[in-house]
Amino acid sequence: MANRIGLFVDIQDMYENVSRKFRKKKLDYKKFLEYVNDLGKVVIAKAYGRQLTNEAVGFLNCLKKFGYLVSYRKVTAHSNDRWDVGITVDIFSELENIDTVVIGASHRNFLPLINKLLILGKRVLVIGAQIDPAVKTVTQSYVEVTLSMLEEKDDIANK
Repeated sequence: MANRIGLFVDIQDMYENVSRKFRKKKLDYKKFLEYVNDLGKVVIAKAYGRQLTNEAVGFLNCLKKFGYLVSYRKVTAHSNDRWDVGITVDIFSELENIDTVVIGASHRNFLPLINKLLILGKRVLVIGAQIDPAVKTVTQSYVEVTLSMLEEKDDIANK
């Protein structure tokens, strides 16, 4: 049986940390999904984000075209809505269908989730930029985003 993978990506975390690590460059979500697909069979790929108005509509359509299910919420300029709980609930809703959980995020807010998944016998892979050292210590495996996962100017024009 193929390794069934659930991919859950915190868009805001990836945007901020990839931009910081690679000086304003952006993750190419198509390349990112292809990277994860090479690890097994992605049975669900979800991306979670937020927007103030409708500024992300084109981006959301690209994500859907690539094969992501998208959860987006509108926020105010001063809110700090995060998707940690929503991502956690979705992961637990999919547990019986997946062998490996891939979390696209770098922060330590997912440590309790990672610990619980490991106790339940699930494989966990964290992929992010500037992954928190505590996450690196706890998880079975992690991958820092590489240059090959980033958008190139030609890539943007072809989307």
